[in-house]
Amino acid sequence: MFAAITIAALVAAAPVNAVMQWSIQATAGGNIGFETRYRAITTQGNNSSEDGHDYPVGELENTFRGLTHAQLFGPETSVRFTVTRQEGTIVCTGRARGGTADGDFTFTLDPNFTSQLQSRGVGTVSQERQMEWLFEDADVLAMLDYFKSQGFPTPNVELLSSAINHGVTMRYIRELAAAGMRPLTVEQLVRAVDHGVTPRAITAFQTYGFTNLGLDQAIALSDHGVTPNYLAGLAKLGYHVTPDQAIQMSDHGVTVRYIEKLHAAGYNNLSVADLVRLADHGVH
Repeated sequence: MFAAITIAALVAAAPVNAVMQWSIQATAGGNIGFETRYRAITTQGNNSSEDGHDYPVGELENTFRGLTHAQLFGPETSVRFTVTRQEGTIVCTGRARGGTADGDFTFTLDPNFTSQLQSRGVGTVSQERQMEWLFEDADVLAMLDYFKSQGFPTPNVELLSSAINHGVTMRYIRELAAAGMRPLTVEQLVRAVDHGVTPRAITAFQTYGFTNLGLDQAIALSDHGVTPNYLAGLAKLGYHVTPDQAIQMSDHGVTVRYIEKLHAAGYNNLSVADLVRLADHGVH
C-alpha cells in the first residue's frame, strides 16, 4: 500500500510514490520488535531505509502510544498509534493479532530539532537526515548530551551521522555503561559496533573472569574471534586464561574441539604455551 510522503524537500524533489510500512513482532525473550520500511521513488532516484529495534514488552504502551497489550496479543483488530521521538513523530495504522501487527505509516518532523542541534554546537542537518535519524531511533540529543558530560569533543554532523549509520545509539551507550564500559571517543564507539562488541558479550567476558576489561580489549577479543561461547568451552576444560592468552589461542587455531581431541589422545594438563606450540606444529 502506498502512503503520501510528508517531507516537503523530498516532495519538491519530485514525489512519485513512497512505500512506508511498519511491523511489530513479540519475541520469546519478552521484547517487542518494531520495524519500519521506507522507500521513496523520485525523479532524483530512489531513497530507502529499513530500521528495526527491540523494546521491552513492559514499555509497549509508553513507546507505542495508542497500542495496548490487549490489542497486540488479542484477536485481530484495527490499530492506530504514534511513536514520538526527538526528531519527529511516526503515525502507524494497521492490524494487530496474536502478538504481531503491521500496516502503513506517515510521519512528521519536529521543526525544533534543528535548533536543538545547533544549540549543542553540531550545526544544521537536512530534512532527509533528520528523517533517517527518526527511523533509526538514535536518540541524538541525549547522545550529544552524553558526549559533553564525558568530555568528548563535539562531533560534527558527518561524524555524528557516521556513528549513527554504524549502529551507535543512546540505547547501546546505556547498555555499555550498565556493563561497566565507559567509551573514550565517538570513534571508539564506532569501532566497538563495527567489531560486534555487544553489551551481552561484555557481560559474558566479565562472568568468565575478565573483570577489569576495557572497551579496547573487548574490541580486540571480538576482532580476534574470541567469543563468549569459546570462553565457556575453555572454562569447561579447566582453562581460565587472560584476554591476551585467549587472543593468542584463537589466532593459533587452538579451538575447544582441538583441546578435546588432545585430551582424548592422552595429552592432558597442557599449558596455553603447550597448546599453541602443538597447534603451530600441526599436532592433532
